[in-house]
Amino acid sequence: MNITQGNATNYMIPAAGSTHHVTVEGSFSATPFPLDWRNYTINNFPFQPQGVFVDNTAGTGPLTINIQPINYNVVIPAGTNAQAQFPAPNGETMSITGNGQATVVFVDFPVLPNAGEVNIGNTVDINIKSISAGVNVPVLPTPTSGGLPYQVQQQPFSPNLTTQALAVGTAATNITSDAASSSVRLVNVGSNTVFVAFGATAVIPVNGTPASAFPLLPNTSESFELAGGTEISAISSASGNTLYVTSGYGT
Repeated sequence: MNITQGNATNYMIPAAGSTHHVTVEGSFSATPFPLDWRNYTINNFPFQPQGVFVDNTAGTGPLTINIQPINYNVVIPAGTNAQAQFPAPNGETMSITGNGQATVVFVDFPVLPNAGEVNIGNTVDINIKSISAGVNVPVLPTPTSGGLPYQVQQQPFSPNLTTQALAVGTAATNITSDAASSSVRLVNVGSNTVFVAFGATAVIPVNGTPASAFPLLPNTSESFELAGGTEISAISSASGNTLYVTSGYGT
């Protein structure tokens, strides 16, 4: 295996002037059609291609562009059109082989590859909740195992003007969050600690025994991301508290 190195010119756009293109049209065959860019200029500007657009829809075989001196190949299947980015070595020459009529457009600016030609490893699933007209619901991406890192932008809690009051006592009581919301704000008004559970019946924890509940201290509030239509249960060691549940978006 041989490894070589050399200088390359991969500018985002030409350092001066405008971008350029050179079109080669014709019937290609197994006999290489040569191209030498070493002394090629457009309006006195050296042309050094780093991308190509190819229409090989009329071709009956693949069209191959061989780039020297790095021996790099760009291959466009028969019956297709595509575009590709490639290295732009100094002293660049090329040859084109194919089978039939084709159009090849070389450019000196970056080219995005065809859709599906870039594999970034994994996918990101987007879970979109059912929403009402005119309602802005934040969407959280959930990457698959080993997938893409992402950062979720936090946004302040925004109520949708739906607030429910839940009288909390020594027996668990329940309400359901607004179906169109994605978050809730809980406000515990009173002198007792209230224990709250989502999607389960709240139970007051006992030392050493796990329980379906978390504490909300007296006269405090907390905001949570919560799927719309989730049951909210609350209980306390004494009566007299009111739990206000406001549905909305953000935290």
